[in-house]
Amino acid sequence: MAQTISSFFSGGTSAGGAAVEQIDQMLSEALVQEVFPGCVLLVGRNGQPLYYKSCGYRSKPAEDSDLTSAAPMTAEMVFDIAAVTEVFITTTILMQLVSSGVVSLNDRIYRYIQAFAVSGKETVTIGHVLSQASGLAQYQSFYEELDHENNSRRLGIMGSRSAREYVYNSINRSSIKFAPGSRQLYSDLGYMLLGQLIEMLTGLSLERAAQKYIFQPLQLQSSGFVNMEVVKRKGLSPNTAIIAPTVDCAWRKREICGEVHDENAWAMGGVAGHSGMFSTAADLHRFASELIFCWQGKSEFLDRQVLQTFWSGQGISAEGSWVYGWEHPSRDNRMLESGLSPAAVGQNGLTGCSLWIDPEKGLDIVLMTNRINLGRNNKKIMAFRAELTRLVLQAFAL
Repeated sequence: MAQTISSFFSGGTSAGGAAVEQIDQMLSEALVQEVFPGCVLLVGRNGQPLYYKSCGYRSKPAEDSDLTSAAPMTAEMVFDIAAVTEVFITTTILMQLVSSGVVSLNDRIYRYIQAFAVSGKETVTIGHVLSQASGLAQYQSFYEELDHENNSRRLGIMGSRSAREYVYNSINRSSIKFAPGSRQLYSDLGYMLLGQLIEMLTGLSLERAAQKYIFQPLQLQSSGFVNMEVVKRKGLSPNTAIIAPTVDCAWRKREICGEVHDENAWAMGGVAGHSGMFSTAADLHRFASELIFCWQGKSEFLDRQVLQTFWSGQGISAEGSWVYGWEHPSRDNRMLESGLSPAAVGQNGLTGCSLWIDPEKGLDIVLMTNRINLGRNNKKIMAFRAELTRLVLQAFAL
């Protein structure tokens, strides 16, 4: 983006006078510094928005065009929230199932998925996986394996239910890298596994479980997975005018907009426990507000004691910043110096979206961006997110 860019703000509401001006200025500077092409920021306290605005543009303008040709970002823009899927969907459904007594954090995975009990994984519990202490590998490029299968002996497997089964079977056969509960190491595979577990426990697909346990109770209208099987079968096309594009994908050879950016989630058909969810700032704020109300004992959406256990990490032996599903501010996530209290929890997504909640302050901060639109290696968002949080806390005297 050219250095002549001026701040562009639209939509949403805000209050606070000088506080709002400070935040406006910081977002404007972020556009100039190419932290992202645009963003939506929603700051709430005890369910009420303190700041809710969009700024910048849906995507970077073409090299040969000026900014007047770029579509403005809007407050209602839908984003691929990447790993924020883990706290929004997967962890929350498991909290519901723990609240209702269907499962326990101490239950071993193999109790429900018998094929998992091989190669040293017999003692892995649901709590181990949620707290990133399962010992499962951090990452595996299943999409490349499935691409090979699709181009050889299993034509049509890509993006199908069979592809998800292929991934689940691979994880169930895999070996662990360290003793369960001995240390913490983030694992995509763990949340793919939890997606399978939820389907087995509920008898529902992951997307239908999300509808039943989250979207319907909270009346969320702008969140959902993009199931590629359904899209293909019904000949549907995404409404790209309301969705922020992510990046030009070298593997898929096109700009990604309205289909999940994460290659493994895409190969699994767009529905997975670790990624795949599309949402808006307003929906994530509504979700975060309800969790804060549960923490305060003002909502029955989740059992208060279960929520407090998940957010405190009670019973976790491995040292690290991960609790059950969520993460505390740390040096690794760059939020340690943000000013949030030690009780704060959150999640950052690769695409640039993040959700942080400070229950002691009744605060939620939803930052929606498509920072990878400026290049997947654009990592300016990490330092910016902490600085923005610090400014928000100072500006609103929180």
